[in-house]
Amino acid sequence: MGTQATLVYTVKAVGTSSALIQPFVAAAPIPRDVLTALGLRVLSDTISAPAVNPVVRTVVLGFGPSAPAVLHLPTFIANGGIKGVSIAAKGNDFIVPPIIRADDNDRTIPLFKMVDASRVNLRPVNENANLESWLDVHDVTILAPGGGYVGPTTCAFLGGLPPAGFDFTGRGGAVRYINVADPGFGYPIASVLAFLGGNPVKPAQGVVTFDPITGAVKSIVVTDMGLGYQSVPQPVIICPLGGQPRRAAKLFAAMAEGRPAQGTVTVVGNQVTGIVVTDAGDNYVEPPDVAIYDPAGLGALADQPHMEVGRVDVIDPGAFYGPNTTFTVTPAFEDYFPPPNSNQAEPFFQLLQATIQQFAITPVVSTAPVVA
Repeated sequence: MGTQATLVYTVKAVGTSSALIQPFVAAAPIPRDVLTALGLRVLSDTISAPAVNPVVRTVVLGFGPSAPAVLHLPTFIANGGIKGVSIAAKGNDFIVPPIIRADDNDRTIPLFKMVDASRVNLRPVNENANLESWLDVHDVTILAPGGGYVGPTTCAFLGGLPPAGFDFTGRGGAVRYINVADPGFGYPIASVLAFLGGNPVKPAQGVVTFDPITGAVKSIVVTDMGLGYQSVPQPVIICPLGGQPRRAAKLFAAMAEGRPAQGTVTVVGNQVTGIVVTDAGDNYVEPPDVAIYDPAGLGALADQPHMEVGRVDVIDPGAFYGPNTTFTVTPAFEDYFPPPNSNQAEPFFQLLQATIQQFAITPVVSTAPVVA
């Protein structure tokens, strides 16, 4: 089973030098949201030397985990239904939750339920178990150590959790972002953002930017999603002592369901050397961003976290399963483009060529990606 897809595309210099074209080829990214939607991560991204014409860019994308997830056997079976699934090995380097399916190796199907002899149609679809997986944070890699960090240096995991429904008390909630319905005006520049109510374990934090002329809210950035909200908090802007806006802003919090990861930052010689994950979080559907904060430090940069399978929920227990039922864990990309299939690479190729062309200044000629 393959775990990588290699995409090679070229841009030929006509009427100019390849050295002039090369920076534009290198600058055409594959957007993160596209990679995330397909469950892909960039393993390497190289480009030919400036003197080589045509300019050749080779992108190697990983769609399989670097370490597979393994589910425990036997699982929890009661009256033929799957009541729970435990994880033996969480794996690593998942971009989106993998697809979990219960196999038919230990099922007893009554004859009146059989449709034909194929495994696919042994019984009605609505009696198959429906399982859903979720991710949490495995570890974080530091890309750049920066300098001048003297402490306290903190970090926050931002994003990656799904939007919360109307009732998120079971998993707890966190603040995804702030909607500005009315920016107000006349706020003193020193005004700060606060979150009222919601009964959180840890309150969210954010930074508000004002228009220096009108005092209206220009933007609000959530710098810490908070933890354990039981209801939606009310974001408010608090003015310095004695200050008042001419018109108050109207702000609303959009919530996520789950528990953001937590970590501590290691600083050696005024540089960030690592982040120790103290709480892997829960309910992630994609990797979060990692922000590093220090009043004095500058330039430290963390990579997108490596994610593992943290939980498998039983949405529907199904029927007729035995105690030795096994499970298949399929990366999302392979579920979209299943092997073995001679057409596996073609739709993937068409998608990525069109995506890259949107960001490239010159025409892109791609070879079909090699999935191996």
